[in-house]
Amino acid sequence: MFDHKIQFHLSTGLFSLLMFLLMVTAFFPGQMSPDTIGQLTEAKNGCFSDLHPPIMAASWSLLLHVWKNPGILFGVHNLIYWLSWYLLALLSSEKWEKQFFVLFIALLPPLLAQTIVLWKDTQLTLTITGAYLFGILVLRTHQKTPGFKSHKKIIFTGVFLFFFFYSAAVRENAFPALIPLTLFMITNLVKKIALFRAVLLGLFLSAAGLAATYFFNYGILHASRSEGYQVIEIYDVMGVFAARGNEDLIPPYWKKLNRGATPETLKRNYNPISVIPLIFWGETPVKLTTDRNYLDELNKKWIFALSHYPADYLQHRWNVFKSLLGVGLEQPYYPFHFGIVPNPYNLRNLGDPSLREFFQNYFILFMNTVFFRGWFYMAVLLVVLGFCWFK
Repeated sequence: MFDHKIQFHLSTGLFSLLMFLLMVTAFFPGQMSPDTIGQLTEAKNGCFSDLHPPIMAASWSLLLHVWKNPGILFGVHNLIYWLSWYLLALLSSEKWEKQFFVLFIALLPPLLAQTIVLWKDTQLTLTITGAYLFGILVLRTHQKTPGFKSHKKIIFTGVFLFFFFYSAAVRENAFPALIPLTLFMITNLVKKIALFRAVLLGLFLSAAGLAATYFFNYGILHASRSEGYQVIEIYDVMGVFAARGNEDLIPPYWKKLNRGATPETLKRNYNPISVIPLIFWGETPVKLTTDRNYLDELNKKWIFALSHYPADYLQHRWNVFKSLLGVGLEQPYYPFHFGIVPNPYNLRNLGDPSLREFFQNYFILFMNTVFFRGWFYMAVLLVVLGFCWFK
């Protein structure tokens, strides 16, 4: 494994460079949602909140010291994306045809579309890809492949750990994505390790990444706490309430913080496809709070809902998961974000309109295909796992 030499081909390098330039030219300074503008505000102010990943705002803040244009993060995203895929292509084969096949994977809309928007989801994709890339390089040096000097192993390991930590820090739900990454490294570095021990070690290392994130957010960046877990509890309580209609489930403080939050408006805001209408964008949304008394009140209602109506809770959670899988949906949930929302920084699209329209049409062409259905990737994953298991 990984015993072939790296063979550089000018054609694959030029293709990667061309795609980088095209994406930057089309979408600069990057597409931005309200979440993005919130992150930018924190980056400019240097005051961070855990409502969004503090590490993204902190890294953006550092980049703004290099160039004050917020589009610098967009440029860095695309540079990392195409450089990572180019290096992965080089590692995949000595033949340029197979290298192009790997680069064409990078053109798939579910991956490429993420590079146009400045989101934490984008950074998770980039850092997971980078972690696998440098993980492979670590394995190559570990096997003492000809052409690699031993000191490079230290550099590659350091970059791998950086991407690993960043992946853990940039999404609260990164844990499931880190486990296969750690298993990949463990089973290749430690020969003849028992599967059970490898899984336990993988879980431990993944949890260590999340623990390091906790220390980084609150010990180093001193991020303020938004008590983000309340979003899950609000969603679950509303899921049960929508099924049962029992108004005793509704915490009284919801009405105190927003008098328009009546049972009727709450039901209209509830949607198992997304929690956003219920809390952020919908009619009379439920207000988030950091008041300990209100949070305790919510927690009691959440426990009451789960203990008294477990079947309705499980039905709500299944409906949420089913929407993520794309089962029974005519159109997948919010696959793209085009445009820059109104903002106090007067940011607008500066890219070439014709080129931007071309890529947007390309993305939309695939919008309702299996490429945007979660069940498709779960099926592919099961096939790959089955192949590896029997092999």
